[in-house]
Amino acid sequence: MYQTIKVPRHMAIWESIWMKTNPVTSHADTFHGFTVCDEWREADGFKAWYDLNNVDDYELTCDIYDKDNKHYSPDAALFVPPQLASLLRNRGAGFPSGVWKHGDDYHATYWFGRLHSLVDCTDEPSAWKAYGLHKLTQFRGKIADELYDHIESQIKLGIR
Repeated sequence: MYQTIKVPRHMAIWESIWMKTNPVTSHADTFHGFTVCDEWREADGFKAWYDLNNVDDYELTCDIYDKDNKHYSPDAALFVPPQLASLLRNRGAGFPSGVWKHGDDYHATYWFGRLHSLVDCTDEPSAWKAYGLHKLTQFRGKIADELYDHIESQIKLGIR
């Protein structure tokens, strides 16, 4: 019989940062360029910050305020709902989250039991903005107003 060892959440996050900043060859293209501050090079340094800032079930990100930032540090990192973190990232090939193309039209869509269309648009950026603003409204009052306003402005500018 195998014994399962539960890794504390702060260690799992710290190890994830470590993997991004010191990628193995198979992940080098995915995580190229990530760095970490001296304070967080040791798990104990990260844990002190984590204990003050952790929000359960939220994701640690370093690029919400600057999409090009790849440096993990107390000044740049924060915990955000995973839905917001993924909203501002264009993952994978094809269209960004919430955008569906039908013929010549683009649709801002969401899934709730079935596919719902929020609005028809003539271009992909407009559809993504409509979807992003729709998703963001779900977090009004649940995240800091400053963060909400910043993400809203990024969506309106089409930054992801």
